[in-house]
Amino acid sequence: MTDETRTSAANRQPALARTAVDAASEIALAWTYEDAGMSRVVTAHSRAQVGLWFMLDTSTLPAQSSAPALTVAAGQAEQVELAFTVAVTDADGASQSAGNMAHVWTARLRDLGDSTSVQATPLRDGDGAPVFGEKPELQLAAAGERLLTFRHFGQPGTDSAWGQLAVTRATGGSSYAAPLNLTSGDQHWLGAATVNRSTNQLALLGVQVRQIQSPTLREDVNAALATNQLSVNGDPLLAFALPAAADPALDGPLTVSQWHATAGTPVTVTATVRNLGRDDVSMQVRWWAGQPGSGTLLGASDAVTLTFNRALDVARVVLADGTAQPVSAEIVTTGGNRVTANDAATVEIGALPSPSVTGVGPTQLYENALAITYAAPSAPGVAGYRILRSDEETPWTLVGESVALVHYDTQLTAGTRYCYAVQPTTPRVGLRAE
Repeated sequence: MTDETRTSAANRQPALARTAVDAASEIALAWTYEDAGMSRVVTAHSRAQVGLWFMLDTSTLPAQSSAPALTVAAGQAEQVELAFTVAVTDADGASQSAGNMAHVWTARLRDLGDSTSVQATPLRDGDGAPVFGEKPELQLAAAGERLLTFRHFGQPGTDSAWGQLAVTRATGGSSYAAPLNLTSGDQHWLGAATVNRSTNQLALLGVQVRQIQSPTLREDVNAALATNQLSVNGDPLLAFALPAAADPALDGPLTVSQWHATAGTPVTVTATVRNLGRDDVSMQVRWWAGQPGSGTLLGASDAVTLTFNRALDVARVVLADGTAQPVSAEIVTTGGNRVTANDAATVEIGALPSPSVTGVGPTQLYENALAITYAAPSAPGVAGYRILRSDEETPWTLVGESVALVHYDTQLTAGTRYCYAVQPTTPRVGLRAE
């Protein structure tokens, strides 16, 4: 194969894909072509029974594209799936084709004889923003599923900023879903990816580069990944396996519209559900007063179908009864559910427990004063503390408010016996435990 217009330019980053189409081998090539400081991805394909290579017209792909990966769609002759990165120029005019300076793109190319049909789009996250990444890898799984893995770079201040292994998928003519990070904590570099043809599992190799943080997988996806450490010398080499199965999960803790509401107040409890698996799943959320199975069933949401990495908020309004009042959400499916450990969560919406007073004694900071210390209650939604005092002659009186776990009560009378109580408060002024 020759292309006389490209003989003076640099060619690098070659990639190859092969599949069987109509009893023949469909082979596709892609590489990065550089000339005069510009780069772009070019592709070619060949069928074994023809024995010739044909160039595909990729001139409409974005400038400064590179790092191609590709597959050939099974059963669809002369259709190539492509993934690549596009360099982003910063405020100083500098650009690079990797890391947090490059967007991940995908494209579908079809040879129409005298022209090439090209459909190219940037990969987008759940908020619709372009995704930063490097080293994309494309795999063709069973039933036309395409799996795109790459090293993902997220927002500054998150562990995604270090670079994490991520995956997304597409089926049929659909676009790729928002990517799901498979790792967190330390840096992770993607080494290679493939699909096990006998199990349809996605297998990945990655290198963990240790940082100050301790290495960990995302808690909500950990159980769905089979992980093996292949080498412990230097930066560990890790192998991951993501099966072709659904995994609906509660994504994070339950949230409430109002912490520790007074009796009779409507409180909205919200569960965020997400499908962490590759297969679609039909599911609903059951709500319980108490624990799932042993408590009282409050009701269930309508059934919904979640595709890969799709998230949905499901809410339930309950009336506060003035007690601790645990409320639970439980995922119930009518299909596959690979991991059930991430399917239930409980939150207490009712009475706010009082902190315990841990000490009352003199202080060297003030004369005729006492330092009152107390322990924070093990409950969310505490905004501060009210300190009350009584003596032998007066009832309980508010003597101060604090956000700290110590209060200094001054201008006391020596020889008088004082008693103290502490009440927690929420952001709603005046709400406290009795």
